[in-house]
Amino acid sequence: MAVDKFTAVGLPNSLVRYIGEKAEQQLQGRLPDFSPGPCLVTDFGGEHKGATFHTYGFLLCPAGGLASWDEVRKRVREPELGSSVMGYKHLGDGRRERALLPFLDAADCIPGFLAVVAVSKNVGLVGSEELKAHPSMGKWKLGSREKLARILPMAVGFVGGLLSHDANVTWITDRDEITEGGRLQGTVDALKAGLLGVRPRWTGQLHAASTGSDGADLLYEDITAIPDLAAGAISDVLNADSISIPADVRPKTKTIIQWMGRSDVQLARVGYTLERMDDGRLELAQLGWGLLEEAVNS
Repeated sequence: MAVDKFTAVGLPNSLVRYIGEKAEQQLQGRLPDFSPGPCLVTDFGGEHKGATFHTYGFLLCPAGGLASWDEVRKRVREPELGSSVMGYKHLGDGRRERALLPFLDAADCIPGFLAVVAVSKNVGLVGSEELKAHPSMGKWKLGSREKLARILPMAVGFVGGLLSHDANVTWITDRDEITEGGRLQGTVDALKAGLLGVRPRWTGQLHAASTGSDGADLLYEDITAIPDLAAGAISDVLNADSISIPADVRPKTKTIIQWMGRSDVQLARVGYTLERMDDGRLELAQLGWGLLEEAVNS
C-alpha cells in the first residue's frame, strides 16, 4: 500500500492530533512514497540555561531514501570536514563554517520533510503521567522522564501519520539523556507503545540506533546534524527575545534560517511553536520562515 500523503492521527484535542493536523495541511502534495517504512532522525536543542524555548528537530524520509544524499555528503565531507563532526555548537571552527552551506545543500536532495517544534518552557509537561511511571523508566531521573514525555507526542504524531500497517520504523538519534546510559531500550518501548496507541493494527518493528554506534564514515553523525542545525538556529532566534534578534546575529544562524526557507527542493520544511496562553490553553502555531528571515536580516 503506497503511503504518499500524511494522515493526522491521535485523539481529538491531543497534542499528537494538533501536530498531525498542522503537518497534514502543510505537507499535502509534498511527500514521496513512505510505504517502505519511515526513517525518523532526531536531535534536540534549547536546553541551555536561560533558554525560554526547547527546540526539537525531526527529519522524516522513507527507508532507503538517504542513498543520494549519502553520495553527496561524502563529497562534501572529504575536502573540508575529514573526521570532524558537524553540529550547531561546533560551527565556530573554520572548516565546519566553510562546509556548512554545501552540507545543507546536500540535505535538499533528501525525500521527505524536516520539522522543528519549539516548545516554550512555560508549557510544562505535555506528555502523559502514565509515561513517567512506565516500568522501563522506573530508575530514570525525573528530568529525563519529563523530556521523553515532551518529545513522545511529537514523534508519534509525525511517524504515525506516515505509517502503513506492516512497515518497519527506523529511528536514528544523537546521544542524549533519553538514549544513553542504558535508556535507549526504554525510550524505544515508549515510542512503540505510543505508535500502537494511534495505529493499533501496526505489526512492524521499531529499530533504533544512536550516534554512539556510528561507523568510521560518520553517517549517523551527519544525518542527525541536519535536525541539530535547524533546531539550534531556531533556538537562537526564538531565545533572543521572541523573534527580536540582535543586529550582530551570527552568520551560521542566518545561513541556516535562510536555508530553512527554501521551498523548491525535495526536503520540505515545517515548523511550529507551542506556548501556554494566559488562560491556560496550549497554542500550536505555524512557524513562519519569512518572519525568521526578516529577523536575522534586520
